Amino acid sequence: MTQQNPWQYDPNAAKPHWAEGFYKGQIFKVEVQARKTGADDMLAVTFKAWNGKQNQLITDYFTREQVGLARYQRLAKALGAADDFKAGKFYAGDYLESPLVLFLKVEESQEYGVSNKVGGYEPASWQPTADHTTRGYAFPDFQRPGRPAQAQDFQNLPATR
Repeated sequence: MTQQNPWQYDPNAAKPHWAEGFYKGQIFKVEVQARKTGADDMLAVTFKAWNGKQNQLITDYFTREQVGLARYQRLAKALGAADDFKAGKFYAGDYLESPLVLFLKVEESQEYGVSNKVGGYEPASWQPTADHTTRGYAFPDFQRPGRPAQAQDFQNLPATR
């Protein structure tokens, strides 16, 4: 005899990833972590991204190598902290809950299957253009291309805690 399931859910809602595109987000958590290779430590920045009322946490990792620092510089620029980065003073942990736009790409790996990965950062004021539409990118929480961003665009996001 099967026990009645006390935890009901919609199996159709189990989508492993979101479409490649631009999503509103903010920094949720920042930690320094040891690397598996034993090399220099890295900075793990966890973002909360929204797709309508759904959200997901997605972590991006930064190293002190050229490519990692170039990506960290782009994050600083998106947060309006390019000068702090140039001065060696930028720390993502100082920007918890700061709004920004995340470009999420879709990646497939043997270890994790199909999932989202952060592919870029834009300032909170970013808006899609007609070019983004023709490329087929998703931007579910933004108005039509060309509309200037407004402060209220980020006011209705669910609380992060």
